[in-house]
Amino acid sequence: ITTPKHFHASVDWWDDEDDYYAVFMHVGDVLYARVTPDRTRATLHLALVLPPVAGAQPSRKEPTTVRSVAVGNQWRASLTATVRGTYYVHISAAVRSRLPVGYTLAVSAKRR
Repeated sequence: ITTPKHFHASVDWWDDEDDYYAVFMHVGDVLYARVTPDRTRATLHLALVLPPVAGAQPSRKEPTTVRSVAVGNQWRASLTATVRGTYYVHISAAVRSRLPVGYTLAVSAKRR
């Protein structure tokens, strides 16, 4: 996707528990994401997923995702791109529920 963008979508535990949004980033770009659930007590997870580095071995010291922090009813995350590539904004259902959880996602990037 190109930024800035606002999306309205939904996830549910049974058949659509994960949504991914791809954002191409250059080294030094800063990615910001904010998710707000439609229902006050609904719980979602927001994470930013880093692209794999060619030839690199996975390391427990270097995380592949950036977790979000809660601010009121929203979840927010940001990261600075360390490699050129496609980063992913990952939204997932946090609790088992047959009812879909609607949300609004805002994504923006500060280009270097």
